Amino acid sequence: MQHQTIGIIGGAIKILILSLGLLALATSLILMPPKFFDARSFAETDPDKYTSLGDGWHRIDLGPFSIDTPDRFYHVRKGGIDSYVGLIIDRKDSMHFDFGWYSYSYGDGRYLRSHDTIHGQKVIIAFKNDHIAGVHFPLLNKSNKLTVSTAQLSDQDNRRIIRSIKINGISGPTSSVLGQNKESDLFISGSSLFKANCTSCHHLDKKIIGPALRGVVSRTSVEWFTNWVKNPMEFIRTNPRAAQLFEEYNQTQHIRFSTFTDEQIKSLIEFVEQERQHAVPEKNYPRVVACQ
Repeated sequence: MQHQTIGIIGGAIKILILSLGLLALATSLILMPPKFFDARSFAETDPDKYTSLGDGWHRIDLGPFSIDTPDRFYHVRKGGIDSYVGLIIDRKDSMHFDFGWYSYSYGDGRYLRSHDTIHGQKVIIAFKNDHIAGVHFPLLNKSNKLTVSTAQLSDQDNRRIIRSIKINGISGPTSSVLGQNKESDLFISGSSLFKANCTSCHHLDKKIIGPALRGVVSRTSVEWFTNWVKNPMEFIRTNPRAAQLFEEYNQTQHIRFSTFTDEQIKSLIEFVEQERQHAVPEKNYPRVVACQ
């Protein structure tokens, strides 16, 4: 009985000592001054990747493209499945880039978009509350795209960063003022209408179930397009060109959107015609591999 009592007391003492140790450790952690992470400790610091610009900024060579940032930012590689992705970070902020087939285009209605040009490339610049949120390069070598999000910097610095992005092997002019070609409310409405009702059969640039629709009104007329959308089968019986299209696409019956208002038709026209103006011209782009 005495040995059992001694064992219980010994166990209690061990538990007490362990508890005191854990309490001391917790206290030291609480009182320890905060230690911020150092981006350099895990960033890629290869000197060949960074070129000083002499004014507190440097140029980062990321392979298929380069970008200028304040020289406290460094590149951190991330694992991409089907694209080349990474972060550009400092101690408390970060920019994200995605170079591949499925890069985000800021087209989900949460951003106001402007169509601009950077070093000869057509781009989409996204704005949130009048501040630049990022930039999207919609077509680089007929497959790859590039999206770069901005950091919590001044609007002036973010504009400099965006303007500096240069795709390797491509050069040309840059818009004098970014954000001057924002999409109209009519364009945004037409874009939403197109995505909700047309994309199952139509693409802007290629034939799928139906013909490509970029610039369709310029190739026909407002009246032709309106008739085709609102009453296609009747239009096929009375218009030779409509009948020819019907035969060309294996007599696939077009959905009848008779309830579309004139304003909705107008917004669709605004979308497909403005998209024609914003189309990226075909070029002999250098071969770029997204996954690195």
